[in-house]
Amino acid sequence: MPSLDGLSAIRALTNLNPKVNVIAMSGLASHRQVTEAIGDNVKAFLTKPYTMQELLSTLHKVLHNY
Repeated sequence: MPSLDGLSAIRALTNLNPKVNVIAMSGLASHRQVTEAIGDNVKAFLTKPYTMQELLSTLHKVLHNY
């Protein structure tokens, strides 16, 4: 994303589709900080580094509305 940071990209996606489900990832920010900055579209948050199993589990939960 050469022209957008993560928060800006999420805002742009939310503007295109208000129902978009977001899985945010960061090595710096907390889930609370991201949710406050973005809103309810953040369905999950992964802290870097994360494992492949954590990513797959999170994707499954978000896609199946757990």
